[in-house]
Amino acid sequence: MGIEINNLAAQSGTAIYKLLLGHIGETVILSTAAVVVTGVLEAIQQSYATIRKSDGDAEYVVLGFVESVIIPGA
Repeated sequence: MGIEINNLAAQSGTAIYKLLLGHIGETVILSTAAVVVTGVLEAIQQSYATIRKSDGDAEYVVLGFVESVIIPGA
């Protein structure tokens, strides 16, 4: 018995995907245990988000590792 970690990550990734889906083109702040990424949500896939940072670089964030989502103005 127990919870499979892979299943838990998949479920949280799906919830974050659904949350972010309606905010493409808006500024978002995604944080994982290792990094905080701030920028415009450019694209969203089932497993990762593409964030365009202020310096023009794209950052890819794996949704299964996201610990918090902030959408300023939402």
